[in-house]
Amino acid sequence: MQEISLRDFQQHSEELVQLGIKQSAFASQIAISRNDGELLEAIARQLAGDPMIASVHIYDRYGMPLTSTEPTASEPAEQTQLILVEPIMAEEQTLGYVEARVVRQNLLKAPQKTYQFLTYYGQFLLFFAVLAGIFATTTFNRLRYRNKV
Repeated sequence: MQEISLRDFQQHSEELVQLGIKQSAFASQIAISRNDGELLEAIARQLAGDPMIASVHIYDRYGMPLTSTEPTASEPAEQTQLILVEPIMAEEQTLGYVEARVVRQNLLKAPQKTYQFLTYYGQFLLFFAVLAGIFATTTFNRLRYRNKV
């Protein structure tokens, strides 16, 4: 059960990262058409601000780098990375590419915390329900025997 939930959480996290990259590619379309390097750097920094993303690179249509962010220093190089590439399109013409390197271990950090949080509170509510049941049972038993005497 837990493996299925975590797999679903990982798939959902990957979809969220892909949507973020698509949004960045759409925003980069304007920056490339205006030849605005500062805007491209801001877009790359904003995307790299996501804790799941290790680094971001934006290339022109010929593969020449326009801007990039440095990989996060806290992430060891031997961790498994997922490389996602999204084309930057304008009127069916490719202007460039956004490449984001996602650390797979970071994809499951937030879902695992959420899963642990929900499990903890589920156990708490179950314990509270048992206590409420015991309290209700003893109260009704007292009332029942009090009326018989």
